[in-house]
Parts: sequence; structure tokens; C-alpha cells
Amino acid sequence: MIWQDANKRLAKEFNDTMSFTTRIVNSGGEVKTYNITNLPVWLSASSVSGDVQPLSSVVITFTVNQAVNIGTYSEDILLTTDFGFNEKLLVDLKVRKTAPNFSFDPNLFAKSMSVIGQIRINGNISVNEEDILVAYINDSVRGKASIQYVETYDKYVAFLDIYSNQSDSITFKVWNASKGELHDKVTPNIYFVDNGLVGSPSVPQFFDAEDRLSK
Repeated sequence: MIWQDANKRLAKEFNDTMSFTTRIVNSGGEVKTYNITNLPVWLSASSVSGDVQPLSSVVITFTVNQAVNIGTYSEDILLTTDFGFNEKLLVDLKVRKTAPNFSFDPNLFAKSMSVIGQIRINGNISVNEEDILVAYINDSVRGKASIQYVETYDKYVAFLDIYSNQSDSITFKVWNASKGELHDKVTPNIYFVDNGLVGSPSVPQFFDAEDRLSK
């Protein structure tokens, strides 16, 4: 007997429900008994033991714990029979919280400047390419950029374009993807200068985010 699938790659929104199915297939000529083991705490099965008729299959429904924390998970679910060999079903699960809507229309603004920055969250440099540096002027989004790895400099940096029609103070927020949280206490602020550039790939501007959070 074998699993119908070798692996399942899943992505779930934090706090959403999720279930998926696969089959246990008996390709032999005898009734076989199965046991499912090595289930992690974040996953349950509709049946963990039973019989499969010859040349037949049974459907197993797996349910992901709704409250599983944001993160990345991987587990081999074992199918045991009297063959004495554990068949493996690899389940990879990615749990994330969707970032807020940071959209805006750059075409509404006549001027722009650029920032090349690194994100530091509570003193730790971010290496998560889902983290986002967001620029605000007068509480309105004027720029956003995810960080990316620059191999030449061995750094994770954000290439951020910021838009405005006049000189203004720019504040920043950081979307912390690994926790699904928006940090609104970010330093420093900078001043908008048309065609200006702050930071470089070799010496990026640090943006320090602390634990006062926006939801």
C-alpha cells in the first residue's frame, strides 16, 4: 500500500480553516490494514487506522489546526502496513498573514527620490524577503519596497522610490512578515528632496523598527 501523493505543498492564511485529501491505495490482492503515525500537533486525520480492500483505495482528509502560528512547517506523515516499510507523505505548510494594502498611484506626483535601506527589527537585520519598508508623507503611502538579497554586497536591502509634489518629512513603517505585524515606530525620518538619494547598496541607510505595533 502507498500514499497516492508523495507530497503536499500548502499555503494558509493565518487563522483560516484548511483541509486537504489524499488516498491510501492498495494495489494488491488482499485486504490490508494501515496505521497513520507521526502526525504533528498542527495536523489531524479523519482516520488514523483501518482496512483497505484489494485493488481499492480510501480517502483520508487532513485538517490543519486553524490556530497554527505564522511560520513554515514540514513533516513526513507515515503510513505503516504489514509490509514493514513506512510510506512517507511529505506535508509542507506555509502560514502567513496578508500584508495591509500599501497601494498608491505614483502618477499623482511630479517628483521622486530614492532610498536604499536595510531593515533592522529590534536590532536584528531582516533577511526575510517578504518584509516591506513603507514610506509615508502626511499619513499617506508614498512608496513601498520589499527587501531583496544583493549578492555583490552580501546584504538584504530595499530599493525604495518615494513620491511627492513638494518637500515634506517622510516617516516609515515596516511590515514584519514573519509575525504578521506592522511596526509603526521606525527611525529615522528623512526629508524629501526631489531626485535625492539616501543610502547605497554598499552602505545602505538603516531603518530601525521597534515593538510598538500597528495592526
